[in-house]
Amino acid sequence: MPALIDFDATPPDHSTWGPPQGGWTRIAAGIYSCSTASHGGYWLSPARLDAMPDTLRAQSWNGTSPWFEEDCDVLLVVRAFPDLFSAEMREYAEKDRLSRILMAKREAARQKSRV
Repeated sequence: MPALIDFDATPPDHSTWGPPQGGWTRIAAGIYSCSTASHGGYWLSPARLDAMPDTLRAQSWNGTSPWFEEDCDVLLVVRAFPDLFSAEMREYAEKDRLSRILMAKREAARQKSRV
């Protein structure tokens, strides 16, 4: 039987956006959310980040970062670990996936027209 991966870890005292207001909310083992005075999002433990598919991690604002910004990157976490989230969150994540595909196609067409 393979060893279980301990996804859980304690999030840092400060987020990349500043100190959490009201502390951290545990979403699942190794996935925490916070809000700050200026922003917020999700933090993933090192093991959880390693378990995230590279293709999704690369789409975040910083592909090596454990931080997933609330306005554009948290749905990447939902896509990576859909069984941990509600049907509603999975639906939002699917819409985000389709939107990203459309934006990439538009950018490719724009780049092609420049040549």
